[in-house]
Amino acid sequence: MARLDGKVALVIGGSGGIGKAAALALGQAGARVVVAARRVAEGSAVVQEILAQGGTARFVETDIAQLPQVTRAVQTTVAAFGRLDCAVNVPGITGQPSPIADCTDENWARVLHVNLTAFFWCLRAELQQMRAQGGGGRIVNVSSAIGKRAFRGLGPYGATKRAMESLTETAALEAAPDGITVNAVAPGSIATETFHDFTQGDAATERMMAETFHPMARIGQPEEVARAILFLCADATFTTGTTLSVDGGWVFRS
Repeated sequence: MARLDGKVALVIGGSGGIGKAAALALGQAGARVVVAARRVAEGSAVVQEILAQGGTARFVETDIAQLPQVTRAVQTTVAAFGRLDCAVNVPGITGQPSPIADCTDENWARVLHVNLTAFFWCLRAELQQMRAQGGGGRIVNVSSAIGKRAFRGLGPYGATKRAMESLTETAALEAAPDGITVNAVAPGSIATETFHDFTQGDAATERMMAETFHPMARIGQPEEVARAILFLCADATFTTGTTLSVDGGWVFRS
């Protein structure tokens, strides 16, 4: 198993789903983990789980839609543990599904603000901190297969995820001289609250999505994405600017 002993990891959006699985995986690998999330009870529960497993962690309430709270999350991490070595960004709301022709300005603006502007704030703050402490570090952004393949009804979401991958590539190019790697993962359908909310918990819909979009014919698990994130944080020392698909073959289906 990859090890991150002594490293400090910040997981933004770590209260559930992929973020929770990533925080637990990083903690199990020996990292000191800061879980930043809007949901206090759920985020605190993740911290307690890491502590129960013998790890080190703390929670900081963070609404990434508010720039001062993004800044506070990074500052709290450094104040608690002295530095920032790994950052995992899991921003993402699907918004209200609708065809582009019926998408409201409000829905468009909300998805772009959370998924792109707030993500940019997170990425910028992390890069600034890593550079200020002398360079070195790993950043992993959670994109989506929908950023690579069009999906009816989720135009704003897909646009933000494709833009996230572009920012990942640019940040990787700019940060490489400082020894900072910036990568992304692009999950397919993963068994998270967001996925179940999108399908409204309908088993037939979820089975159809598994069989239609994924050659492996199943829905992925958050822990499978977390293992890819851990690889990019710990073992991928000569990999930067890439987006690793964790989608059961969705992007490459015929």
